[in-house]
Amino acid sequence: MKRTWLVFLISMGIAAVAVAGVAIAILFVAPRALALDNADNQPAGYYENDENISNGHYEDEYYPPEQEPEPKDEPEPELEPTPEPEPEPCITEEIYAFLEQFDSQIAIHFENLETGFTFSYQGDRVFFGASATKLPFALYIYHKAEQGRTNLNTTMHFTEADFWEGSGFIRHRYEYGQAFTQRQLLHLMLAPSDNIATRILRRHHGLAGYREFITSIGGDAHFVQNLTYSYLNAYDAGLFMRESFNYIQSGGRYSDEFRRNMLANRYPFIVADYPVASKSGWAASFGGAYHDMAIIFAPSPYTLALLSSFDGTPTQRGKYEAISMFFQDFNQRHFVNEAGI
Repeated sequence: MKRTWLVFLISMGIAAVAVAGVAIAILFVAPRALALDNADNQPAGYYENDENISNGHYEDEYYPPEQEPEPKDEPEPELEPTPEPEPEPCITEEIYAFLEQFDSQIAIHFENLETGFTFSYQGDRVFFGASATKLPFALYIYHKAEQGRTNLNTTMHFTEADFWEGSGFIRHRYEYGQAFTQRQLLHLMLAPSDNIATRILRRHHGLAGYREFITSIGGDAHFVQNLTYSYLNAYDAGLFMRESFNYIQSGGRYSDEFRRNMLANRYPFIVADYPVASKSGWAASFGGAYHDMAIIFAPSPYTLALLSSFDGTPTQRGKYEAISMFFQDFNQRHFVNEAGI
């Protein structure tokens, strides 16, 4: 009887151990397996940070990230110095080199009217202006006509007080009392450079308003004396030609008439292969004067003023022609060819 009871107790102990083992498996092993299975089957984005899942193992978000190594101080590389660019040769050097063959009696002003490039040689040297100063006076009258302050069809009469020797047709062809319109007088003043036509216009308009006009465009009003005796330098000559060009280009009511009168200059000293609108002047008195100032209607238009105390001999006239053609070539090379015109 005792033996039977002992066997029963041993059997119950073995059963209890087995039950305990199954319970442990259920409590600890099964949940872990279930968690791993669920992790493999969740869609992307289920966890706040999918990058924390690596090889099927989830790492808590608070796991500290790896620190980047502190940067080491390294010497900055030595840079090669940038070489300075070679300076471009100044284009005025060739002008000075060309002018070395001429004496210092000549003053010059050149301007390319598209770029504004200017060159002056003895630009502030003052000369007796001679008939070259008739051009800005004509420009002044045309501006007044544009503003309605004078009528170009107004008739004026040739009087004894207007008589003057020198260039022009009136003193050779007409008697005192002859009537002219302003338009006719302007043509006579600009094309054949008639002194009497100039004096008739001066009598009608006076000089006070003209001096104000010269100041307004940047000229020296102190040069204005009585028109047939005034002064001029190359700077002002260049200024007058630029202002004349601007007026011609403005499309004013009378601007083309002004251009045609300048193109009709009977005594041009500046020459070119293109149309030249100019006003010249010459005199043997008052220290001499042999001037011309022009607009050259080249593909890239420019102005040129040549002033001197020459006598106008054939040799001196040849110098003006040589200078004229030099600046035509200079303008062509630097302002036409480079622009692809």
